[in-house]
Amino acid sequence: MTETPVTRPRSVTAAFWLWLVSVVVMVFDGLVVLTFDYTVPALFPRISGGILVAAGVVLGYLAGKSRAGDWRFARAGVALSFALIVFICAMLVTKTLGLILAPVVLFLIIASGLVTRSATALAWFNPQGAGDKSDA
Repeated sequence: MTETPVTRPRSVTAAFWLWLVSVVVMVFDGLVVLTFDYTVPALFPRISGGILVAAGVVLGYLAGKSRAGDWRFARAGVALSFALIVFICAMLVTKTLGLILAPVVLFLIIASGLVTRSATALAWFNPQGAGDKSDA
């Protein structure tokens, strides 16, 4: 059996910074959508902008906790990331988001989720080798 790394691997640090940059861009994009001056009353864009801002804040919190080494927060961050991918794609189809920032956010979120699930990151998060077993 191989020894687990004691120091935080680069993949975890890279995932944290990818999440952090995606959070900043996502919150900015959500605030732009939320505060945009629509000529007609538009409830859906305002709600979706608010959801983006709230999800960005939550994702930033989860990224910080996962960087500290808590696997539960990393797993929740990955789950929220992939839920956000679906939500942002739906917003792109309805043309609610700007077409410049949304693909950047999508790329950053996908990359951070995949890097968090890499072998070195999983070995650091779970040094005992228990895997994804739940304590039922």
